[in-house]
Amino acid sequence: MDVRLVKWYGDVVSESGDTAVVYWAAMSLGPLTLRSASALVYRAGHHAQSRSGLTSDPEPAPGSDGGLTWSCPGIGWTHGRWEPSPGAVERELWSGSLGCVRWACTHPMTHAEVTIAGASIRGRGYAERIELTVPPWRLPIDELRWGRAHLGLSSVVWIEWRGPEPLAIVVRDGLVSDGLISDTTIRDLSGEWSVDLAPGQIIVDATIGDRVLRVFPALRGVVPHATLGIHERKMLARATLRDAHGVEQASGWALHEVVRLRPADEGGG
Repeated sequence: MDVRLVKWYGDVVSESGDTAVVYWAAMSLGPLTLRSASALVYRAGHHAQSRSGLTSDPEPAPGSDGGLTWSCPGIGWTHGRWEPSPGAVERELWSGSLGCVRWACTHPMTHAEVTIAGASIRGRGYAERIELTVPPWRLPIDELRWGRAHLGLSSVVWIEWRGPEPLAIVVRDGLVSDGLISDTTIRDLSGEWSVDLAPGQIIVDATIGDRVLRVFPALRGVVPHATLGIHERKMLARATLRDAHGVEQASGWALHEVVRLRPADEGGG
């Protein structure tokens, strides 16, 4: 069965750390296509609140000015706007006989505003699109690490795949390079800069099954059980940009996550 997944991700974090994270996704399984949307709001000192559901809204797309306007009223998310952003990056992360993974970081750092359930969050935002033409459960990944940090005038994005075909890239202000990525430090291989991540606030801690089956209960018999067990932990944390000598250059907010696709005893690395 042919599988195609398109997912848009957007976020905004205010100066005080209030956060909104939104998704739009379309999964095609043969002739069947299902669209969903979700929105999460975290306010400092409170538990994150989320809502999700099926949607008929079309795929988001940047406008002629390069800005992104996107909303899903059916789940109470009535407005989202990401202003045009320099430094966009497109990259094919993986390809094989089964398909490929294409990633587009459309808005690395920009002013954004998201309104959910009548409450607006304004601040620095980020948006990206990812497309898979390979079933997610067939990717050579045991663990995925992803994050983005807005640090003064600089944006940093990182992606790491751990497993049979490892990948580790960092993107600073639109420039892509190989990187070294851990729970607490992101650095480029040249050693010219690094980002330190402070302990943060967990805003998502759930399996794919917990989240997806609420929206797509019919997938219980279609998607492999191991895929429904994929675990995601997303965190909001303060981050510090340092130069080659370890001197602080700027600080700001980071959103980052670890996604465990396979149990440790099944992993290839």
